[in-house]
Amino acid sequence: APPLVSTCIRQLRPDLARYAPQPHWPEQEGPEAPLVMAVLSREAKLAADAAFKAAEHERAMRLYSVAMGCNPHKGEEAALLGNRSLAQLRMGQPDAALSDALAATISAPDWPKGWARKAMALKALGDHAAALAAAEHALELSPEDKAFRAMRDELSQLLAATPAAAAPPPMGVLI
Repeated sequence: APPLVSTCIRQLRPDLARYAPQPHWPEQEGPEAPLVMAVLSREAKLAADAAFKAAEHERAMRLYSVAMGCNPHKGEEAALLGNRSLAQLRMGQPDAALSDALAATISAPDWPKGWARKAMALKALGDHAAALAAAEHALELSPEDKAFRAMRDELSQLLAATPAAAAPPPMGVLI
């Protein structure tokens, strides 16, 4: 079931306090609910972006989650997942970051930042070969992006410097 307007308002109340006077948010679900939910999702994303820039990564992660939950159209889902993935990486949670990055690449397979987030999470987990493959895919989708090129080059160097015995086994290989 889609989230209720009241649920999103309750989760965002501190971040909506900047409105003066407070807008009238509908208490009941009605025909305007999708529009209200889209506005709330945008507000949650803006608050999450601000929290991320202030290095409040846990708060940013929570607000990106709220933005996804409030978004009735799911149009920005990949970007929200990618941003939450980066916040999780900054919090030292590479497994959760990889989960969100994978979801972002499924939601928007042609969005290069999703693949870059996947590469970053895989690198943090020590899987340099898979990270390199993801970085190369990001670069294929956006060949002019200097950051993706630098990521690919760094991962290539890391992989070349990793002795074969120390490298993790390929994904899907049982030991």
